[in-house]
Amino acid sequence: MRKLITALCLILGLSLTLMADWQSDLDQVIKSDNPAETDELIASVVSADPDWWEVKAYLENIEFEPAEKGDFFLREIECADGKMRPYVLYVPETYDPKEPTPLFVILHGGVSRSEIFSTQLDYARDHEFGIIARDNGWLALWPFGQMGATWWDEVGMANIENQIHTVKREYNVDDNRVYLGGFSDGASASFSHAMLKASDYAAFIALNGHMGVAGMAGDYHLYPINLRNRPIYAVTTDEDELYPTRTMKPTIELALSAGADILYHEFEGTHNIDDYEKEVLPIIDRFLSTHVRDPYPTELIWETADTNYGQLMWLDIKETFMGENPDWHEVYNIEMTDERIVIGFMPLWEYEGEGVAVDQVVDEETFAASAGLESGDIIIQANQADIVKMEDLDNFKRTVNRGDSVNLIVLRNGEEVELSGQLPEIDHFPLFDYKRESGLTRAKAVANRIEIETSRVLRLGIRVNPELFNPDHKITIVVDGQTRYDQVVEPDLDFMLRNFLENRDRSQIYIADVEIIVVE
Repeated sequence: MRKLITALCLILGLSLTLMADWQSDLDQVIKSDNPAETDELIASVVSADPDWWEVKAYLENIEFEPAEKGDFFLREIECADGKMRPYVLYVPETYDPKEPTPLFVILHGGVSRSEIFSTQLDYARDHEFGIIARDNGWLALWPFGQMGATWWDEVGMANIENQIHTVKREYNVDDNRVYLGGFSDGASASFSHAMLKASDYAAFIALNGHMGVAGMAGDYHLYPINLRNRPIYAVTTDEDELYPTRTMKPTIELALSAGADILYHEFEGTHNIDDYEKEVLPIIDRFLSTHVRDPYPTELIWETADTNYGQLMWLDIKETFMGENPDWHEVYNIEMTDERIVIGFMPLWEYEGEGVAVDQVVDEETFAASAGLESGDIIIQANQADIVKMEDLDNFKRTVNRGDSVNLIVLRNGEEVELSGQLPEIDHFPLFDYKRESGLTRAKAVANRIEIETSRVLRLGIRVNPELFNPDHKITIVVDGQTRYDQVVEPDLDFMLRNFLENRDRSQIYIADVEIIVVE
């Protein structure tokens, strides 16, 4: 492609020196991670005034250098809170820097622990999803989170995104085959990312998760109607101690009533993927292998109460307002009943002695907090049942109900301490706790005409992609029956470059951002 551009420039009599200058600067833009340097380089490229199609072609055909492959690599990255955190990248022996390669991003459970577990390489090598990546010759990425950098707080979510972009900078990732999946907390995160940040992914895997966790633990507004945009494979099990089928099935049915694209299976088993691993892995393999992202969808629907998460592909909700919603703007929610038996602490997984060691107490409304359980305690007995390992504590929880009294004996600083308290009563709460009104947009693009319906949306952005829209002709944007835009779009090199750096997506290069005022 670059040789073709050079030949065209010679035919047209353009300056190869000038072209080489902006290409050199653009190479540095692509490689640089220094914001000040990036600003200067972008300004230099823009001042050279290359044709937008040349810049687009250059970005689409970035050449990747040979890189480490054939193994699992432990790396680290600086997060938004200034802390360095590890991640593992698997690169297959078959990786070819000239060929786009799918990427499977895999999120672990127990993300609220205080410390990241130390066996990251072993964890990745032994992971069930890693088998799928190895068998298919895919890249695989394992981020590692902890309290303060969970899958549903700003630090943890940015960490996932930054790691994907880092891999895309070094390896030839197939932008249309990036998958996100996980078990337990990782599954809950898959649901939330599909409802908050779906653009980057082709499909999601959610095993033994809960689609409302990010709203409850991270105060995010989640809308099941957003699950129409990406396929999800979800699994629940009947004896899951945290998210059993009887509790989770109604949430799946709610999402399906909103039009969600969910393939759902129920298995026998507990909160343990080992109970159904042999059955589910071939299904996941087929599910991911048959789903490729459409980079140019003609129809989109998106709902948000937070404009930081207002963008889906070429549609961007930039500002919402409070007001009445039209009849077609339905609210999807159900009441949940929490009957889970939860002591209310994070275990110290590295502890190898007898008993169950407490890493940290989760919050103030649990049995653990009311009974006085402390970090560092080792639970050795519960209602006279000996607790030697975590399985014993799980078995004990099956013998009690919400509201029952519980007595624990713990080792604290080498001495036995008795703790007593009462398990919380059965709790009732909404699946999604909506504290703010949302804006909803339905959009359809046909040729160079976009028809949009809005509910409580004040400002919209339409990102122009030359594969979906012809930038040489007028683009007509009709919002709620009124023509709000009807003219030829002027390509914006500065926006194009900054948007590319923001998402590192070579399959979706936008050349302009058209802002629409919906309500004057």
